[in-house]
Amino acid sequence: LDRDTSGVMVLAKHMAAHEIAAILNGLTGDFYVFQEVIDLDTTERVRDWEYTPTGDVTEFEYSVTAMGTRFNCGGYISELENVPAYASMLPTRFAQVFVDNHDNQRGHGPGGACIVDHRDGAVHVLANVFTLVYPYGHPSVMSSYYWTTNPDSEDGDSLGPPSSNDGGNTWGPGLGLETRPVYGAGQSAGAYPANCSGTYPNAVTSGDLGQWVCEHRHNPIAGMVQFRQATVGEPVTDWQNIGGAPSNHIAFGRGSRGFVAINRTDSAATTTYQTGMAAGVYCDVTQGQLIDNGAACSGRSITVNESGQIVAQELGGMDAFAIHVNQKVRAAGDPVYGWWSWPATPGAAGYRILRVENDPYFAPDPAVQPLWVTQSPSFYDPDAATQSVGVSHFYVVQALDAGGAVISAPVRRLGEFTLGLAPGN
Repeated sequence: LDRDTSGVMVLAKHMAAHEIAAILNGLTGDFYVFQEVIDLDTTERVRDWEYTPTGDVTEFEYSVTAMGTRFNCGGYISELENVPAYASMLPTRFAQVFVDNHDNQRGHGPGGACIVDHRDGAVHVLANVFTLVYPYGHPSVMSSYYWTTNPDSEDGDSLGPPSSNDGGNTWGPGLGLETRPVYGAGQSAGAYPANCSGTYPNAVTSGDLGQWVCEHRHNPIAGMVQFRQATVGEPVTDWQNIGGAPSNHIAFGRGSRGFVAINRTDSAATTTYQTGMAAGVYCDVTQGQLIDNGAACSGRSITVNESGQIVAQELGGMDAFAIHVNQKVRAAGDPVYGWWSWPATPGAAGYRILRVENDPYFAPDPAVQPLWVTQSPSFYDPDAATQSVGVSHFYVVQALDAGGAVISAPVRRLGEFTLGLAPGN
């Protein structure tokens, strides 16, 4: 049983379901509970569904069959249009899903070489993009460290995290008792950590295996977390198999709130996509976010026309783009916009913004009032003004540490905002 301030993970298969329930009933506070149960062998007597009354349960079938086979072992990602019906998976409300985890990325358990992990480079990124935008289950993202120079070997799989036994002069996987920090000397939280190597080939060719992978910090993966928040509750719409099925170039929407395209081929393609999005220019959140008070993107932008089409859009091989309503570029004549900023909190890895109407002293509750999580001390809110007489929006900003816990700090009513209204409002 592993417990912290935000969640409980239970190695459930080795305990009776009713005994786990008895233990968890003794906990107080709000926790996210998920339980590890591996039952891919049809002769297994302990089944994952036995544990669903207590919390979410790991759905290994998703990692092995949906992601492993379709992304990494000769399948087609167009076959993922209806994931829950694809195999005997748990209903979405119970399923804790992942591309890879700490065991199967090392070849432990079912799936073998088909499991997609950080050593698969762009394939791993694309599989995580799909997992985070497709509305099945409750996803987690693996954050790893390097432990082998051979992507086809599991030698050294028991080595610990980057460490040193010579005062930090030499770093390697599992060499000593001193664990290497993620951030380099003098770095501030929010910067890309100096001791993270973005891709497996870079770490191998540089000869520096004593690094963290930091998959969760890759722009495409971090951006998809925001995409999922912006599209919660929306169904899959406008599914497209580019070139016809079967295909490894797909696109689909999440209602009118988001759209994604994934090209798991080696060739670039120029495509016209049909979306359900409103016309406008959007930031591709696999590359960047809004800047300049919402008037520009820090990375690639995607244009949707009046017919909801993205016309003649080039997408490189092994690449993806994703857009959503909370990253729409403010254009001349847009009725409202709001850009909020505040002083950075020392040691903060991110900020949670909560919003309510007409209650300036509300008690913040992330389960009831979540709005956004950002790594920078600023936030663009396209719904900042409702144009309704008598309605006001009030905000609370919470500084978070790297584990997502709120950093205790004095209450500071200090910040700046820019609010724009169309003429006549």
